[in-house]
Amino acid sequence: MNESYGTNDHQPPILFFAFANNETGRYLDYLKRESTAVHQALLPVDAKGFVKVVREESAEVDDLFRLFTAYRGRIAVFHYAGHADGSNLDLEDQAAGMQPLSQLLAEQKDTLRLVFLNGCGTAGQVAHLHRLGIPVVIATHCSVEDDKAQVFADRFYSALANHYSLEAAFLHAKAHLEIKYVQSAQLYREANFSESPPGDTLPWGLYLAPGADPAILAWKLPNYFAAPPPASVQVSYAVNKNISRLLSAIKGRVPHLRVENYPTEEALIITSFPWIISVHLFRLFADAESMSVAGLPRLRELLQAYVSTTRFLSFIALAQLWDEIKSGRLLLGDQLKEFFLLQQGVQDTYDYMLLLHATRDRLAAAEVAWFLPEIQEVSERYAPTGASFDQYRYVESLRQRLHTGDMPATEVEHACYLCESILTDLLTMVAGLANFSLLTVRDIRVINPANIAVTTPFEHMIGDLHVPFQAYLKHRPRSLEEYINSHSVLLTQRSGETRIKKYLNLSPLYVDKTAFGDAKGRNTPMIFALRHWAAGKYVFQNLSYNVNQAGRQNSPNSIDTLSVQGDMEEYQIISEQMNALIQDIGG
Repeated sequence: MNESYGTNDHQPPILFFAFANNETGRYLDYLKRESTAVHQALLPVDAKGFVKVVREESAEVDDLFRLFTAYRGRIAVFHYAGHADGSNLDLEDQAAGMQPLSQLLAEQKDTLRLVFLNGCGTAGQVAHLHRLGIPVVIATHCSVEDDKAQVFADRFYSALANHYSLEAAFLHAKAHLEIKYVQSAQLYREANFSESPPGDTLPWGLYLAPGADPAILAWKLPNYFAAPPPASVQVSYAVNKNISRLLSAIKGRVPHLRVENYPTEEALIITSFPWIISVHLFRLFADAESMSVAGLPRLRELLQAYVSTTRFLSFIALAQLWDEIKSGRLLLGDQLKEFFLLQQGVQDTYDYMLLLHATRDRLAAAEVAWFLPEIQEVSERYAPTGASFDQYRYVESLRQRLHTGDMPATEVEHACYLCESILTDLLTMVAGLANFSLLTVRDIRVINPANIAVTTPFEHMIGDLHVPFQAYLKHRPRSLEEYINSHSVLLTQRSGETRIKKYLNLSPLYVDKTAFGDAKGRNTPMIFALRHWAAGKYVFQNLSYNVNQAGRQNSPNSIDTLSVQGDMEEYQIISEQMNALIQDIGG
């Protein structure tokens, strides 16, 4: 099997979608929606050049022959949606039996990984497809409702586009429909039709050909992009030269900034950003051998800084979206499916920019005022039509290559140069964060002495998350007129006033572990970010690893995690918050 599509050549694999709404049968109202949903789901990987999506929305027999011939040797996925049965596909002009189409499919067997027949009762065609050499088929064992077919396909291809494997994408779509329709789907490992599945199961099955290597179920869409060389290729470059450009951007956003209050320019840059971002800048500027040269440890740290920044921006947008929903100012009409893809197995390569785009679109449609206005600019610049789209797709493909170990040593220095420049451009866009403070609020005490009027009756223990790697996180009491959320990580606008007037609660997306359980009351920074989640279990990643760990970020053993489940009394608040968030963005 050829697994090299779209990696270093200019021929990305084809995902071919054929839709047919034969007027002689029952008109499929949701077929057009399925075509649109699938196209939108795959648009990011298509726009990045990882794959090429080909759609024929009124497929006739001649169309199949024309397109299969034009893309011979490149089709990786063939998807049919429309009326069908155990032996035929009802195309626009006629019913086409699988036998006549055999030659077309057989010609693609070296590259064709999946045939998805999203019609009624197509399981009867599976055995024939397996005999043709097609290793994996998704088919239905009974009639399928139009709307469910659209939802299942949408969720399957959304997952596939976010680096899920064939099997994981199928299970993701299956789980979604189980929750939505309170039914179950079965994962078939071989074509065995001697027994009919129970009547309450969902129609789809994932069929692996007898004798096929089960490893094919782990196949994923390609995700490599060869970046063009910069205008002037540098054989050697001085580390942090690009990052130092941030100084002028910060000065421009904070006109009253007093540079003389900082020991170095690097210290000014580091402390201008919230800890979640500045912790990476601290390491990149550190006087450590691993950070002083353009090697793999520095490249990983640059990429981790990019991930932390895009995650931070997407979680800010998501937190505001949740606030708008809870306040009744915004009604979410459909699921925020990009968030539901943040599950185990893809957390290390999850694309937070897609979550940012999706959340931004919903907030923009509601015409609400942005808590962080720069989010709109970032999303627009990194969209497929934006000025920074090539930078974005290069960094995302580089993340995938490092994750799989497919990164030649000869490319590392050049990648460091590009990534440092890209990270600097991203941070320049959000330099306005220098006007915000990231706070952690542990406890609230009510000050209510008898017969004495108190102007600020609520005392909060608040820690400022802007100075990375201090030995102790200094929580100081602040008396306020009103209480704000305790056990929370808050983003506020910086002000000389004591009173906190406007804030955005980032919990439970970010959690201060020192407010809970055995760690409660400790003065060491222990901020965790949501890493992935599954039903009833939420896993958070510690953001406080040290400089020397930068070289080991691809090792699961180097990642400190916090797992929260509903039956853990000490973290019950977090579990309940996460459950509420998922319910509210479920549409």
